[in-house]
Amino acid sequence: MLRSVFKELFSRELPDWFRVMNFGMLLLVLLWPFVLFMTIVMFDQPNSGTTFNYVLFFIINAYPFYLLPILYYNTKLFQKNRLLGSVLPVMVALAVAGAFLLMRLDAYL
Repeated sequence: MLRSVFKELFSRELPDWFRVMNFGMLLLVLLWPFVLFMTIVMFDQPNSGTTFNYVLFFIINAYPFYLLPILYYNTKLFQKNRLLGSVLPVMVALAVAGAFLLMRLDAYL
């Protein structure tokens, strides 16, 4: 099953830039351990044991579980409609940027 998903993601029928984009997004999974260790720091502040912090912690650390289906369905969408298939990765990138802004990472830098 997983092999057919990867064959779909890196099909020769797709343009080179799209395959490179898929590969780049899959490389983000390699950062998973570092993200886990960095999100533990969210609980260092006093009064940080709120439900919002716990939900945010699990949403951030679960990104590989929803990254692969997003890439798969984006490839299917790109094969049917190139414009919509090009917009979905931008929306995912904006969602990730919004999550980082929501966490107020600038306070930690």
